[in-house]
Amino acid sequence: MLDIQATLEAHYPIFFERHRRSAIILIRFLRFLCYETRFQKFSSLYPHLEGFEFVEQVLRHFEFDVRLTESERARIPSTDSVVIVANHPTGFAETMILPEIIFKKRQDLKILGNEMLQRISPAAPQLIPIDVYSKNNIKVIRSCHQLLKQNGVLLIFPAGEISSYHRKSE
Repeated sequence: MLDIQATLEAHYPIFFERHRRSAIILIRFLRFLCYETRFQKFSSLYPHLEGFEFVEQVLRHFEFDVRLTESERARIPSTDSVVIVANHPTGFAETMILPEIIFKKRQDLKILGNEMLQRISPAAPQLIPIDVYSKNNIKVIRSCHQLLKQNGVLLIFPAGEISSYHRKSE
């Protein structure tokens, strides 16, 4: 499911050819940062899960506690096309929690996300993959437009920096 090295080598082959030693250090760091070993264990326990069943089990397995009031849940429209643009200040948590909340009300949800997320194959059915480095994403735009024409829900997490705590120097 999650193979940091294979993903990076596939997307940045020139970097790996030219900077092999740095690439190995980067891979070790990202494996630690992304809990690769824990995700591989999860994948071996639940190889049959896909889509939002996968997301729900990830949240249970990693012990996320999601609380939402009925008035908050009511803000999600039950019908018609909807575009939801959401920040994700801590990265992973929001990208799992928000789709799970929305899907409980709307099963016609698709997530516009970086094409690298397709490497997490159980999540791929809900993904409209975008190459963030391409200047020509017309197919992606058409897919989004088609979803909205069919009164679906499009969830977008804008690309950018992930927030982190920075202590001010005194």
